Amino acid sequence: MSDNPKEKPIDIPRQPLFVRLLRWRFVIPAAVIVGLIVSPFAYFQHLVNQIPDIGDPFDVEAFGTVKIVDEENGWLDYEAAYKMLTPLPDIPGRDIQKEYDEALDNGWQVATDVIREWVADNRPALARWKQGTEKPDFLIQQPKDLHFGLLIPDVQAFREIARLSQLEWSRLLIEGNVAEAWIGIRTLYRSSRQFVRHGTPMQRMLGAVYLAISIKGLEDLTQHPATTETMLHEILDEVHRTYRQTPPKSVFVKCDYWEYQNLLKKPDEVAGILKPGKKDTPVERLLVWFVVKFGFEPQMAQRLAPHFYARTLDQIDLPVKDRQPWTGTLTMFSPDPKQSYPAGILSPTEINEFYMQSILARSSLRSCDGMDQTCLREESRQYAVELWLALQIYERQNGKYPDTLSELVAADIIDSLPVDPFSRTGASMQYRRDGDGAIIWGVGENYIDDGGLIGIAVNNEPSDIGMRLGNDSVAAKKP
Repeated sequence: MSDNPKEKPIDIPRQPLFVRLLRWRFVIPAAVIVGLIVSPFAYFQHLVNQIPDIGDPFDVEAFGTVKIVDEENGWLDYEAAYKMLTPLPDIPGRDIQKEYDEALDNGWQVATDVIREWVADNRPALARWKQGTEKPDFLIQQPKDLHFGLLIPDVQAFREIARLSQLEWSRLLIEGNVAEAWIGIRTLYRSSRQFVRHGTPMQRMLGAVYLAISIKGLEDLTQHPATTETMLHEILDEVHRTYRQTPPKSVFVKCDYWEYQNLLKKPDEVAGILKPGKKDTPVERLLVWFVVKFGFEPQMAQRLAPHFYARTLDQIDLPVKDRQPWTGTLTMFSPDPKQSYPAGILSPTEINEFYMQSILARSSLRSCDGMDQTCLREESRQYAVELWLALQIYERQNGKYPDTLSELVAADIIDSLPVDPFSRTGASMQYRRDGDGAIIWGVGENYIDDGGLIGIAVNNEPSDIGMRLGNDSVAAKKP
């Protein structure tokens, strides 16, 4: 017998087959479930990591705070004015709203006693509003504090102020007081430019509406026999000088960026935007649930937004002829070889691809092309108005309209011919004699010269933008 006998191995009994099967029966499904839970998070995190962090597309700190003192802020007078407004009375048996609308459509001469008294009651509010338009600046909210839920307080009240102003200058024109009527129209015109200072897209839209109403007032004023050539010069100088105070379109784009980024910092608002809709598929509803629960989508949208806004800010202030548009699901601009861009900035195609994969971006990120079109239409009407006034001055001096617009420059009525905002070639506004009258126009949103066809749709698209002049009337087209 050996002194070091081998130890006898321990015999571990083999587990029954059903125990081994039961273990894998749970492990495999558990692994699958964990994978299903983790994979969306990993996928979205992968997408986030593919979007370079380029920082903000402009100096947000410098833009975010406007230094202004109360004495120079016209908004404070506007706010006081709309709080002073007396609402339309409610009189049983009378449709006061209908009476109000008829007075707006047909002038002071058809205004009822109730409407006339209501206008008189609100003259103190109009006077306070006028004080605000004489201030050098206008600020409702600091850009850094803007967010989607912040609206101009009581937009309806500002519509009422504009309509009150219409009725008031209609009264003054009927009474032959053209000087006071011009002051009322000028107040509304100045207000249209103040609203767009440091303003959001909504403020820019409201400014365009005010400007359009002002143009209607100028139609009424210049048709009045008491309007002199001297007053026409004053009006032309005012509308030319005041409109040049309009900030570049990049201002509302930057304000929109602040609104968007501030939105993404509010989990409750993000969850509200991402709330599944009734028509969403089960897969989409499941994705939304994951996004809300895990919170990775706001990070993706935050990374993507600077790329999109950088591409928009790049050319938004350039004339149409100098732009290089790019159109996909989002509308922005193609890279300009003359420009320098932040390192790592995505191409428009890449931005669009990430946009389509981002639930939050698809729900809240918006192109600025609609607001850009509004601004271009506004510019077209403005330049048409300036030429329209200049043509009236020329006609007063010479007894006829000129053969070409260059004669307005030669007569020292205007300094230069304005460029058609929608022109892709940089052409000037168009003009021709039309019998005893004349017509001025720009090509409009279809970018096609329809020969001065104003206010009539061509192939379901808007046609030219402009104004007409005649011996018996002056007709300006509404927006």
